[in-house]
Order: sequence, then C-alpha cells, then structure tokens
Amino acid sequence: MKSCITHYTALALSVLILQGFMTRAGTPGDGDKLGTVPDDLVGFCRWTVQDRAVGGLQRVVRDAASPKHGTVYGGKAEDANIAWVAASAYTHSWSRLHQDPKIRDQAFFLLDSLAKMRADGNWDDGGLGAYFGLHAFAGAVYFWLETGAVDKERATRWRTSVKAAARDAMLVMQNSICNGQYANPEFYYLSGLALAGKICNQPVFTAEATRALHRYENVLWPGGGVAYFHGTPPQHGYQQMVTKSVVLYWLITRDPYGMEWLRRLAPYFVNTQHRSGLLTDAEHSWLKHSFYNPVNPAVPGMLAALLSDGRNRAVAEVAAAKRADNVANRLPSFLTNNPNWYNYQHTTYAATFLCVLDEYPLPSPRRPSPRRVFPDAGFQGVRSHWDDFTAATGMRQTCDSLAGAYIADTSEPMLPLHSALDGVFAEVLCGDRSPDQPKHKRQRAEFRCLGWNPTTHFTTIADVAASSCLSHIHSRYWNDMPWLPGERWALNERSDWAQIQHWAVWRDHLVGFSALRCRADGGTTATDDQARLRWRFAPVGRELKTEDPGIDQRRFDCGALRVNVTLLGQKGGFSFSEEHLESATHVATMPVLGKLAPWSVGDFVFAATDASPDTSDSDVIVVPLNEAAAAIMVEPDGKRAFIWFVSLVRHVRQHHLAPLPNVAVRVFERDVELTPPFSGTRATVSLHGGETAILTLVSESPIEPENLVNALSSGWGRGERRPSREGK
Repeated sequence: MKSCITHYTALALSVLILQGFMTRAGTPGDGDKLGTVPDDLVGFCRWTVQDRAVGGLQRVVRDAASPKHGTVYGGKAEDANIAWVAASAYTHSWSRLHQDPKIRDQAFFLLDSLAKMRADGNWDDGGLGAYFGLHAFAGAVYFWLETGAVDKERATRWRTSVKAAARDAMLVMQNSICNGQYANPEFYYLSGLALAGKICNQPVFTAEATRALHRYENVLWPGGGVAYFHGTPPQHGYQQMVTKSVVLYWLITRDPYGMEWLRRLAPYFVNTQHRSGLLTDAEHSWLKHSFYNPVNPAVPGMLAALLSDGRNRAVAEVAAAKRADNVANRLPSFLTNNPNWYNYQHTTYAATFLCVLDEYPLPSPRRPSPRRVFPDAGFQGVRSHWDDFTAATGMRQTCDSLAGAYIADTSEPMLPLHSALDGVFAEVLCGDRSPDQPKHKRQRAEFRCLGWNPTTHFTTIADVAASSCLSHIHSRYWNDMPWLPGERWALNERSDWAQIQHWAVWRDHLVGFSALRCRADGGTTATDDQARLRWRFAPVGRELKTEDPGIDQRRFDCGALRVNVTLLGQKGGFSFSEEHLESATHVATMPVLGKLAPWSVGDFVFAATDASPDTSDSDVIVVPLNEAAAAIMVEPDGKRAFIWFVSLVRHVRQHHLAPLPNVAVRVFERDVELTPPFSGTRATVSLHGGETAILTLVSESPIEPENLVNALSSGWGRGERRPSREGK
C-alpha cells in the first residue's frame, strides 16, 4: 500500500505522536499531517481510522469539574465510537498508531469513564440511545479486548457495564411500539447483543440477536433492500447500518443465516448507486427525501470482501472517491458548505471493514453495464442507469415524491450532479392542523405522502419497466398520525383528494402520468389552500428555462435536463403557475399545475411528464385518451416501438390499437403476456383501478409515429354503451 505520509520522516512522526499529534476532529480536510485524503477504498478507510482516532481522543474533556469529564459528548454513543475507532488504529500494523501506548491510555480513560457513567446500563435518552449506546459501547469494548492490551480488572468492569447495557436494551425493546418494524436502530440492537454475548459469555444475548435478525426476514426485499420503517422503502443511509450490523453479527457468531443475509443484501448498493457515484433519492421515505451523503464506501467494501463480489468492489471504489471529496471539504459548485461530516460513527464502518480484510481479500472490481433498465422490488419501482442519465421510481408506502430523474456530472466533487427533476409531487395545502394552538405554534397541513397500504401495479418487459400506484393523499406519519397500519385516520390526517400515478423508464427517459381527483367539497376561500401537482428541479445554480407553447403544455430546461409537462385534462380551473423556493440545493423557481380553494367533488387534473437529457436521440409522444392516456416510444431505428397505456380513473376503460399493416403486436400486463390479437384485428387492453399495459410493436420497415397516434382510441366503460363488433 502506498503510504499517505511519505513527506514525513520517521523521526518527525515520533515527535508528533509524543506531542499528542491531533487534528481538529469534526473539520473535514483538516488531516493535513496525514497527507492528502486517499481516494481509493483501502487507503481512505485507513486514513480516516487514524485521523478520527487521534482527533476524537484529543477532544476528551479532562476538567474534573465538567459534566462531560472523561468524555467528548457527555457519555453518548458517539463517545464509544471514538474508542472503537481508536482500537482499530491501535491494532493494525499499517497504522502509524500501531500499539501506541499514548493512544491506548487515552482510549482506556474514555472507556473507563463511559463504564462508570453507564454502570447501570441505561443508555436510553428517550430516543434510540439504548440501541445505539449498546452497539457502540460493546463494539469498542470487544475490539479493545481483542488487542490483548486490557488488564483483567479493567476488562471485568467493562464486561459488567456491557452486560447491564444489553439487559437494559432488551427491556427497552420489549416495550417498543415499533418492535420488529424499525430497522435502523434494531439492527444496531441485534449486533450490539451479538457483541455483548461474546464479551460476557451470555448465550441469552446471542439468542436474542438471532431472533431479532429473523424478525426482519419478511422485509428483506428482493434486490437487497430492507424496509426503513413499518414496511416503507429502503433508505441507503440506514441500509448501511443494516449491512454493517449483519457483518458484525456474522463475524461474532459465524451463523450461516447471517451469511445468507449478506448474500441477499448484496444487490442493493449496486442498484442504487450510479457508476458516477450519484445516488437517486426517489426510494426514500418522506423523512429522508433530500440530497443525502454519498454511500459509505466501507459498506459495499465489506460485501465485496465477504462475498468475493466484484460489483460491490466497483461501487465501493467509486464511493471512496466521493467520500474523500466529502472529508477533504471539496464541494460541488451548487453547495456553499459541507452538508455531511464523516464522523466517528461513520468511521466505525471503516474499522469493521478493515477487520474483515484481516480474513478476506478484496476481489477485482467489476463495473456494471452503463445501460440498465430494471425493476427493483425493494421499493416497488423501477430504475434506469443509462449512460450519465439515471432515474428511479418508487411505490412503497409513505413515499413523498414517487420519481426522480438525474444527470450525472463526474467533474463535480462529492455529489456528482449536473441537473435533476428531483421529485414530482401530488399535494394538497389545506388549512391548519392545529387551529386550537396559538398562531405561532400552528402547523400548516401539507398532505402529500402515499397511504400506508397503496394499491400498486406493475408491468415490465425487456427495455421498459413501469409501476403504478393508487392511494389517498395524507399527512406525514409523525405528529398525531397513527403509526400502525389498520388504525383509523383522524380527519386532519387525510385530505379530500386521491391520486393515481404511473411511472416508467425507457432508455434515457423517465415518463409519468399523474392524476389528482377531489372526493369531497373543501378548501377555504381567500386563503392559500391549494391542490396541485409540483415539479421540483435541482441543483441551485442551474438556470431553469421555461418554454410556453400554450396553456396545455410546458417545456423546462434545467441544465442538461429536458422536461416536457402536458396538461391532459382538468376540471375546476387547474392552471400552470410558478412557486419560489429558497434552498441550498434546489432551484428557486418550481412549476406548479394547481387550483386554489375552494374545490368540489369531481374536480381533477391529469398531467404527463417526460424527462430526458437534452442530447437524447429518442422522443416520447403523449396521447390523451378517455380518462386515460398512452405514451408512444419508438426506438431510434423505427422498427421497434412501445405503447404504454395507463388508466387515470378507478373504473373500467377499454383502449384500442387499430390494425397496422406488417406490424406484429404483443400485449403485456402484470408482467405476463395477454392473448395476442389475431392478424388484421385491433389490439385491446382493459384497464381499471390505475392499471397499465404495454404493447410491443415490431416491423421490418420503420414505423411512423403519426400512424400510431391515429391508430389509438378509447372504448367503452362505466356509463357508456358497448361498441358493436363491427369495424374491428
């Protein structure tokens, strides 16, 4: 391995260590005495472990009068993470802190303080401290005990404190309303128990760790994602916690079930991270829908080593370069400050990965295909990685926006984003949630998320993947909204509107249809109450150009991203407008297709979205139908085409494609092929409840898109006469 500190002599290093060489922990890019932050996986992990170990221990409070005496944070889990990281820096021979007595003594002082502060085992802070504290403290104690440098008396004190923390965490878990439903703290809980079982020789802790892992068997989705909260979509920051915890569980127990979990987790980061390092956020639940930090490279690194998985090695190397930008404070052009710090908790991932490397070598990287369109059952949606264009559409419960389209810019540090349609929102602004409160404490009612149990539908074939969702629109799941599915809704938690959304990816296009329909009279006149569809662009600094060809269509150019929005139909006075947003990452102006209060039963708006790079060599044609729509997608050579039919209402509608000479037609719905049309007859699809279908058309000569538009028609449905059989 290339040394990160070649510009220092051994003598200079010795002097620095004796003087308590430190960096200002918490300040990215301040590890100058370690040299430039390496941007390769192993180099980055080794660098951060050394830097954070020294920097964290330097911050320990020595003032006996301070309530934080002996700690940095007053006895929090992050204190234990510092000691954990220090154990890694002390253990490994490649570390300049290898078996350094000064580092050892400082870490022992910190752990002694924590053991004394938490002698009763109570790490519970009214939040998630019982789980996080056990995980961090047990991890620090275990890895220091493994060094063989801990004296017997001290080890006994630490074990006693770990045992008390494990027993208390089990009590907290037994009383949790989210028992078996809240992945990120509960996986830290189970790995903490596995560590405690090993440290204290207590099989009861190990058995509970195994039980806790089995509780999540039903929400380890195909594609490797684990539900974030109560069956919601995965979220990559917490997916990292899940993966690290299962790795620790397996390292401690060598339970084959843990290794099976790791095999099933393996696809997640390969699917989620674009080859540029860009992460789509459409799979996030409402709470986490934002530009978030890059992947922690140690996590796919663990999977790569343990499973000899070259795909995860490739992901980890890309992520390491992005994290190096983060730690070195190299910011993209659209940020003025660093939104994330690679803190001590993050560095425990590096420490765990380096522990894995003691037993398992890394495989060679295996790059993913630059052009992939595929369904991802992890968040009931589809993904597209098409050169520098990437898109994601998710349909699991409590999503905020269902879709996002992004164009990567590899020249940007940390967040390699050029431009994005970062969400399409169906939302209702409707009065105050808390009218009995003083005005300054009132909360604006913003209904947006999907329901707990949305109706979803999928149609996927080669080269096109589509998903659909039908649900009411409600408020976020916190405040007084019931957490558990099946409980009744309070009136102030559910809007008067329902939505149907369809999203598909094809080549370098994200195509969507949104329907918003009123189910009850409402809205207060002379207020800013509004029902609307909203398109959010990013990042700030990219000029948003709006073309206005008419009242029913808009084209938006945000950097290299082109977005066409078409109003397909409306009742009640929906129209285009603009809204201004002040944000560090998002553009200042967002297009809106909305209607101010009041509204009446039956008011609705139907709209289509087509997002693609401005260099795309293909086009999508949107055709409005009778309470439905179709998207026509013709391959560049013209000899193959797709027609995507969507229903924008709950009741039945039939839609038809007239016979086309010398064109072979196949019909797909719910991932199965339906009865094909006879030669010379029209193709018919029957849709209801927000369903979709895809027709494939193959011809030996180029297909004229105009002919396809003219061949489409809508048939009978509720309240209409069934057409005759003539004129097939």
